[in-house]
This record gives sequence, structure tokens and C-alpha cells, in this order.
Amino acid sequence: MKLRNLPYIITYILCLAVFFLGVLFYRQSLLSVLIILFIVLPPVSICLTGYASRRLRVSFDPPRTSVTPGGIARFSLSVDNPGFIPLLNVLVELRYENLYYPREDISEIVVPAEIRTKKQFSLPFELTKAGMFSVSVRRILVTDFLHLYTKELKSDITVLLPVIPDEQRFEDTSFPKAAVESEDSELSPDGELINEIKQLREYRPGDRLKDIHWKQSARSKDLMVKEYETSSDLYFLILPELERSTLDRGINEFAKTAYTLLSMKESFRVAIWHDNENLFEFVKVSSRSDLDIAFYKLYLEPVYETSGIYDKFNALYPEMYGVLRISGGKLLLTEEA
Repeated sequence: MKLRNLPYIITYILCLAVFFLGVLFYRQSLLSVLIILFIVLPPVSICLTGYASRRLRVSFDPPRTSVTPGGIARFSLSVDNPGFIPLLNVLVELRYENLYYPREDISEIVVPAEIRTKKQFSLPFELTKAGMFSVSVRRILVTDFLHLYTKELKSDITVLLPVIPDEQRFEDTSFPKAAVESEDSELSPDGELINEIKQLREYRPGDRLKDIHWKQSARSKDLMVKEYETSSDLYFLILPELERSTLDRGINEFAKTAYTLLSMKESFRVAIWHDNENLFEFVKVSSRSDLDIAFYKLYLEPVYETSGIYDKFNALYPEMYGVLRISGGKLLLTEEA
């Protein structure tokens, strides 16, 4: 029993008391039949509702197309009742919010679950700001026909929808390409980025210990050193640093930079800092769908009052240069680290 059932229970008890008094004073057989029905109906209603609710299925789906701030997103709520008992009072509790702007309000939607029917309901949500829009089904409450009993169904449904700024571009802008040490790259003795072994040769005084090929050295019984090909594969790299005070401007500037590169038919990478894992993920973007994925991953990371992402990046990749840094809501074109 939930608190919401209490008024109905009190009303039902009062009606039952009235019928009982009627039987005592008027001794009518019809009233006796009615009072028996009043006593039998609650357990029957509760048992049927409990049985049917165990088979109830509720799902929630986001729109299939990307959305922009100021638009309307229509989510689809599906209620499937495969049984032969109708459930007329299915209450779905929803919590919706932009993860950058959390809120505690809970919305309630009452929908019917008809016999052996899967019904879909369109729920519109207005999206005012860019960010990750989240809709969670907190609880599903099924109330019996007499409103005397409410069964709570467990739910862990959470749907995420990235809200991406409108397409906009810079004009007459020349972006530098970045050289960043990747996972399979190493540095040559001259400090250049390298990623392929050119040949093996004998050790010479002054060679670095890290360049020694220990397995081949063990086979040949002489110290063998790896010589590398110099990497010339430079690429555009965007480093977004989103801060609370300039959040909207930072997201828009990142989007504007990305859209500009795509309009130039250039592929690029987005360096996304994963705070929990303490590492950077380089998301390659060569199409609009790739950019949607980059936004999705970026939006899931926390935003702080002051970002230290640039310092972390510089510490991990000291040989970088030409990074497109989004900081303070502005695009910073840095030629050198």
C-alpha cells in the first residue's frame, strides 16, 4: 500500500460500513449480497493486478535523429501487456534533465495497459541548452481497479541524447596540424616522432638502452639496436577544455571548429580527457556521425569551475605542437606546445 491509496481505502471502508448498517436496519437481501461483493472484490482486484503486473513490459526510446538546442525531442514510451487482464492505472515516474544542469523534479505519466496490446506514447521534451539530455524511468507503479493497492516495479531505464549545437563555421581560417606522440609512436634521439622500425643494426656508443632489441640481441649474441622511420603523419587535433563559467561558449566554439574542418573535408581527432580513468582518448572524426560520437563521449565527462586538462595533456605529450585548444570559451591557435 502506498500513501496515494489511503484516501481510496478510507472511502471504501466508509462505503462498506454504510452497507453494513443498511443490512442491520433494513435487512434487505440485496444489501447482503452487495456487502459480500464489497468484501470479496478487494482481494480479487489485488491478486489480478499483482499477477498481470509481473508480465508488464515498459520500454523507452530516444529520437533517432540528432537534436539542437531550442528544438523538441520526441521520446517513445512503449507499454506492453501480453496478459488477459487490463491494467488501467500504470503510472510512470520520469526524471529528465541536462546533465550539465541537474534538477530533482519528478514527472508522472499515467497510461493504460490494454489486454494483449503494445501501445506507444510520444513524449515531447523541450531542449534549451547543449549537453547530454537524460531521461530516467525512476519507478513504475501499477494500481488495481479499486485503487486500494499499488505495486511498485523495479526500473533501471536511462536514455541519453546528446544535444549538439547548430552547424556553423569559421571563415578564412587556417588551422595548424598537430604532431602528438601516439600509443605506438616513440621518440627518435633527435626528438622526432617515430612509429615504424626501419632496420636493426649493431650497437654503437651513445645509443639509448630503450632502443636495444633484446630478443634479437639474445639470438645473435650481439647488442642489436632498432632504427626508426620518422613519422610524417600530422593531423588536426582539438582539445576541448569545458569550464562551468564559459560552458555554452566552449561547446559552441568546439562545434564551430569541428564543423569548419568537416566542411574542408578534413578528418581530425578530438582529445577527450576521461577523469575516472586518468587518460586521454583520441576520437577520430571524419564524418558527422563520428562527430556525434565525439560529442556523446565529451558530454559524459564532468565539468569543473577551472579546467586543468591542458596541463595534463602537456605533461603526457610534451612533444605536441599545433593543437587546437578550446579554452575559456575561445579557440586558441597554438603553434608550439
